[in-house]
Amino acid sequence: MHAPVQIRPLQVCHLISSFSPVVGGAETATHGLCTALRRESVDVVVLTRRWPGTQSTEMLTGFLVQRAGLPLVGKLGSLSFGLSSIFQLATRFRNYRIVHVQNIDTPLLVGLIMRVLGRKLVATIHGEAMLHKRSASALGRLRLTLMRRYVHRYTAITDEVAAQLRALGIPEGRIDRIPNGVDTESFRPPTIDQRAAARSGLNIDENTPTAVFIGRLISLKQVDLLLRAWKAAMSDAGGRLLIVGGGPELDRLEGLAAELEPPGVEFLGPRDDIRALLAAANLFVLPSRQEGLSMALLEAMATGVPPLVSDLPGHRSVVEHGVNGWLFPATSQQHLEALLRATLGAAQRSDRPGRLARQTVEDRFSVRHVAGRHISLYDELSSA
Repeated sequence: MHAPVQIRPLQVCHLISSFSPVVGGAETATHGLCTALRRESVDVVVLTRRWPGTQSTEMLTGFLVQRAGLPLVGKLGSLSFGLSSIFQLATRFRNYRIVHVQNIDTPLLVGLIMRVLGRKLVATIHGEAMLHKRSASALGRLRLTLMRRYVHRYTAITDEVAAQLRALGIPEGRIDRIPNGVDTESFRPPTIDQRAAARSGLNIDENTPTAVFIGRLISLKQVDLLLRAWKAAMSDAGGRLLIVGGGPELDRLEGLAAELEPPGVEFLGPRDDIRALLAAANLFVLPSRQEGLSMALLEAMATGVPPLVSDLPGHRSVVEHGVNGWLFPATSQQHLEALLRATLGAAQRSDRPGRLARQTVEDRFSVRHVAGRHISLYDELSSA
């Protein structure tokens, strides 16, 4: 009698320049995807750059994170990461035949080398801005040419990214439109008691309309526009605005808030209790002038918090104006003011936009569904 055939699981290495504890959209999306893949019995490992103060090896939510290179900053750190990643993929992770690179910086260069050595190469582009930026220089254009020639398949998180890839001459058959995904079990509408506890922890009474911004404090997020709009719109409304996150703009924004004195604004800094903060909110605000497919937006909508966001391609792929949220022209303080007045109270009085926001994420952006689409892609590549 023959012994049963042992079927090897899919083995996939994700390459990304930064990872937990660094928090950003690409990092959060990759972490959630790898967690979901591991639950589906995919043998997945994350190979990332080692930054100062981080461990070289760590287990996170069921999968291995290997931080490669020396803990250096700048170009030396990037070079060390690249060389060490090539060595790790050629030795310790030589059985991982699929290499999935996140964005087109150092991981792509490593991935291209591994492609020449026989690996299957997948690339995810986390925003069309990445492609625009690379096309502005000769070296960047060379990188895009190599990417066009040697990457087996691309996952585009929005239709606009897919269109940019097609404009580079990449055939439609090599582009898979797969969005970011959110864990809809972890991010779900709070119970009445959970909402009350979250608000109590922030000293917010049940009748105070509350908005939240969550993101890295950089100029592209336009938190300064939000502060000015909030000052004009909410001077007599008694609402609260929670600004969650850190970054290079923090000091300037706190200075601007001290100058403007917008009512009810509180800077909370980086936080790891995002679910509780969303549970306390009536409205999620993201006024970016440039964005891919925001994980913070998907998490807010999954929690049942309707969004007020700038009218950008990535946001339009999720938000239907006046149905499950609201859109405003990206640089218009006037429109943001008007919508803050109109929507914050409405979001507090009615749960319909929040319910529809939750339904949108459940239907199209659950991480389990997204992981299943990735597994189909990996299976197809493995059998090719």
